[in-house]
Amino acid sequence: MVCITDAGVIKHMKNNIDKIDWHILNLMADDWESALTIQQDLKRDNIDLTIGDIIERLEKLHSDGLVELNPETKNLKNKWYGMTERGRSIGDEYAKSHGYDE
Repeated sequence: MVCITDAGVIKHMKNNIDKIDWHILNLMADDWESALTIQQDLKRDNIDLTIGDIIERLEKLHSDGLVELNPETKNLKNKWYGMTERGRSIGDEYAKSHGYDE
């Protein structure tokens, strides 16, 4: 991925997601997800994470601009997240480079 800074400098940004992050992004491919719905779906894929672990990953993905908070979320204890265009691009790039079929 290429990023142009405010100064016009082109930087190559490394895709910093791992397999679990990719799974989380993939779950958001067509709708909003909460930490609880993500946990339930990951368990079906034999990935066992605590809610705290998932929230930590969601916060990192959010700070990296890969997911966004649903603007209709009122209860901050039950946040709903969706994938951004940048998240979709990085998720697609990860899937291709690791041979995942979408």
